[in-house]
Amino acid sequence: MSRKSAFLLVRNQIEQLFDSLDARSFSSMSIAQIFDSWKRKWGLPKSSKAKRFIQFLTDSNLMLPRTYTSENGTQKIVYTWKTEDDFTSYSGLVNGGYYTHYTAMYLHQLTLQIPKTHYLNCEHRSEMEHGELEQRLIDAAFSKPQRKSSKHYLTGGVKIVILNGKFTDRMGVIQVKNETQTFFYTDLERTLIDIAIRPVYSGGIFEVLEAYKTARDSADVEKLA
Repeated sequence: MSRKSAFLLVRNQIEQLFDSLDARSFSSMSIAQIFDSWKRKWGLPKSSKAKRFIQFLTDSNLMLPRTYTSENGTQKIVYTWKTEDDFTSYSGLVNGGYYTHYTAMYLHQLTLQIPKTHYLNCEHRSEMEHGELEQRLIDAAFSKPQRKSSKHYLTGGVKIVILNGKFTDRMGVIQVKNETQTFFYTDLERTLIDIAIRPVYSGGIFEVLEAYKTARDSADVEKLA
């Protein structure tokens, strides 16, 4: 029996599994990990390979691949499950990422512009995050030009900038999940705070000002305080 035929025999089980997952965007490594965990339960031969499994999924139009090029020219493929949605695909570039700044502004309809640059944040822990902040360090930080992330990916004329924000335990992060989309982004109040701190990622000062004007009747003032 061919490998493709073996996969076809358990296609319904494969679809049931991926339909049940919270994520809809995957790297080849994450698909391979899922395959290695489930191939025995699906009754597939031990010799079955993840590479052939991924090929079966793409040939069946279950996983839809999109290629991204990084700032140093390397390529990365993100696979989306049964959807070609842009935001779902972009979110697969990093594990646990969520949209912030100008992208979150757009998702909250705080700008009339259609962004060609999107911002995807991946939280990290810093050695200093739990220490006390000294005023001199705060003053020094704000006296310097704002740093901009150089890590990004390009696809179809769109740039996705990868931010490494401080650890917040995903505070103020919400999810979109429907038949065609699955991704996370900051809620309105977190977005307003972020864009005020980093206008360079938010279209500039005037865009931030317009966003605040647009949000003034819908933002929760208590959450902002």
